[in-house]
Amino acid sequence: MSKKVLILDGDSIAFRCSAAGEERFIKVTHQPTMITKEFKHRTEFKEKMQARGKQITDDYIIEDCQEPEPISFVINTINKHIDNIAKEVKPDEIKIFAGEISNFRLDLPLPKKYKGNRTSSMRPIHLQEAKNHLVKKYEAKQSFGYETDDSCAIAAYDALRQGKTPVMYFYEKDQYQLDGITLLHDGNTYEYEVVPELGSLRLEKTAVKGLGLKFLAYQWICSDPVDNYCAYDLSKVKFGAKSAYNVLNDLKTPQEVLQAVAKQFKKFYPEEFEYEAWDGTKHKGSWDTMMAMYYRCARMMRSNDDELNCFDLFNQYGVDPYEP
Repeated sequence: MSKKVLILDGDSIAFRCSAAGEERFIKVTHQPTMITKEFKHRTEFKEKMQARGKQITDDYIIEDCQEPEPISFVINTINKHIDNIAKEVKPDEIKIFAGEISNFRLDLPLPKKYKGNRTSSMRPIHLQEAKNHLVKKYEAKQSFGYETDDSCAIAAYDALRQGKTPVMYFYEKDQYQLDGITLLHDGNTYEYEVVPELGSLRLEKTAVKGLGLKFLAYQWICSDPVDNYCAYDLSKVKFGAKSAYNVLNDLKTPQEVLQAVAKQFKKFYPEEFEYEAWDGTKHKGSWDTMMAMYYRCARMMRSNDDELNCFDLFNQYGVDPYEP
């Protein structure tokens, strides 16, 4: 039996456990009277105002508030979380990654900055201390030049190349593109899932979810609001999640999926054009340069020297994206 390597996203652990260790609420001040009241969230405030037949005007100042538990609560939650997973997997080795410096995606010349929508979001008060704990107790490694997600994927594929069995505890959707990797889901019971190569998509109301290459392709030709990128931002083509699902869902082979990706970018950007990136710089765009850039947004690295060149993927499957 091959050795097991448990791979954990320390950023997700730190965020979830530190967020669980604090109470969030809002304070609303009515400026003319200076009366202040607390509500669980904006929705509750809105519902209370509607019930009283009142409108929310500029007279109401809303303040986001946090009240954390002691840091010992967060640390205890982290330790229990990791211990429970380790007891289930019984790994020969545990690798944890937390924190990143100089993520290359932040410098991509996208029309909107990668993850630029997160600058104003409220972070848990104990988040950095939680990451520090992961470093001290579990020797979590920092990522330099790319994301924690990339480090986790690199470690997983390194383990595969060494004949080991990588197990990644599931934290977020990008893991669904990692074909060949075993994901551990934690619900009422632990469940294991090996991500298939081609994979599949499913439509849940207006959301698209999936696995494998199809899910990567979906993220590539569509968008990821969480990471703040959209492949058709500069296109005149009307497109969206359901459109991307319809493009990819019925395809039977990886070759068909990649051909569909190239065809879609040709539809998005049939002619060369100029555009202004998020940082004010001017760039020339074309279907193939945009396809290459959005691939670097969507796909996680699989080795330390992975340049995330989409044409390597096309070559791997014998597909010429320049064919009509």
